[in-house]
Amino acid sequence: MEQKPNQDIVNIISLLAGAAQKGAKGLLAQAAFNVVKASEAVVKSRRHNLEQRLQQAAVDALNLAQDTLIKASNIPGAMDEAKEDIIRTQQQHYQLAQNDKSDPENEKSGQ
Repeated sequence: MEQKPNQDIVNIISLLAGAAQKGAKGLLAQAAFNVVKASEAVVKSRRHNLEQRLQQAAVDALNLAQDTLIKASNIPGAMDEAKEDIIRTQQQHYQLAQNDKSDPENEKSGQ
């Protein structure tokens, strides 16, 4: 079954964030990690019904992180560095902390 382009992007971000989680210091790996962490903050702010201004601040941080990732991908050599980071860290996807209740899968499984 063919993946949708958006799913491909999510997979790449997950691989890059996973590389950063495993210690990669590359520009795109770090930027992808920031996108994932900002996305988690948005989910948490909504799940905990935080004040609207705090939820908006989380969304703004996510938008900034996404914009930074896009801009960083246009820097010469960044894509090659990203490939090396993914390969060096054995193509590991980002792993949500086992005790992080912002992940619906963790809630379902009782972790």
